[in-house]
Amino acid sequence: MLTAQGVFAALAGLLAERTSPAAAMAMLAGASAGTTLLLAPGLRRAVPRPPA
Repeated sequence: MLTAQGVFAALAGLLAERTSPAAAMAMLAGASAGTTLLLAPGLRRAVPRPPA
């Protein structure tokens, strides 16, 4: 996890250098929201079934 944070921070810096910082922030925010929406269903707890 720590390695991923460092790698993605470096990629964010590179993206900000290639585009404007505002555009980089918008792209990364969109990627973050998309990742959250993609992973959210797997993070929900199963509803316990009542005993039979």
